[in-house]
Amino acid sequence: MTNLIYFEPSTFEEATGQQVWKDTLFEEYQSIMNNDVWEIMPRLKGKSMVTSKWVFKIKHIVDGSIDKYKVRFVAIGFS
Repeated sequence: MTNLIYFEPSTFEEATGQQVWKDTLFEEYQSIMNNDVWEIMPRLKGKSMVTSKWVFKIKHIVDGSIDKYKVRFVAIGFS
């Protein structure tokens, strides 16, 4: 892997500025869509929505080198 990224972005905008994170985001999105994890529905009037966010992590192996970049789309349940 060339151009290793050594920090975890805190926002979607930071992540989309680097190809490694773009590729990982695309893989996670494809996984969500292929597994029918969610359905997009119109917002009901007078009802609140559950918000969500992307979480970015760098996984390391024992010697400290980078194993993989991991992205998850999570619901913020307390919102």
